[in-house]
Amino acid sequence: MKQQFPVLFGAITGLLVLFASYFKAPVLQSVSNELLQWRVIVAAFALLLGIANISRIHVNRVSRKDQNTPYSLMLLIVMYGALILGLGYGAQSPQYKFIWDNVYSSLNATWYSTTAFYMMSSAWRGFRVRSVQAGVLMVAAIVVMLSKVGIGELVWSQIPAIGNWIVEIPNTAGMRGILVGSCLGAVGVSLRIMLGLERGHLGGGSK
Repeated sequence: MKQQFPVLFGAITGLLVLFASYFKAPVLQSVSNELLQWRVIVAAFALLLGIANISRIHVNRVSRKDQNTPYSLMLLIVMYGALILGLGYGAQSPQYKFIWDNVYSSLNATWYSTTAFYMMSSAWRGFRVRSVQAGVLMVAAIVVMLSKVGIGELVWSQIPAIGNWIVEIPNTAGMRGILVGSCLGAVGVSLRIMLGLERGHLGGGSK
């Protein structure tokens, strides 16, 4: 019963929302809208649970005074500082917007810029031509990189056109294939959850 009720509840709510997308019955639409509103409420409580869990973990790290203590202390100060400003003054207040525009956005851009080093490392390993696929990847990457800089057109006038073709045609086709595969996987997992075949989210593994 401990797992049967969550599985049954998830199956019923999931099927109701699914049917409301295909059948324009007023009752289904009303129930679906109510369930979607409750989803926001449940997500808010899950966010509070996540904040409590993060606080517990990093407070323990600060109390142990290990080498990661400064990072944990900074995380707690920033997290609760932004939370207090947001709740006290509002998300549109000058104080909160200052933190968002001048601290969060800058740190976010810096964080994403560090991924360039990991991309370079991955590219270096991937460009070791050991197969035909790796050779095609290397040639395509070199052409695209040359098409984005001025020297590429000086090497050959058709490089920008070829680079744009690679980005717009094969790259777009590959991205759409990945997107379709991801959507099919999400649909499959959703159906397994609604049918009670997937119970990993309950902590007990699959059936």
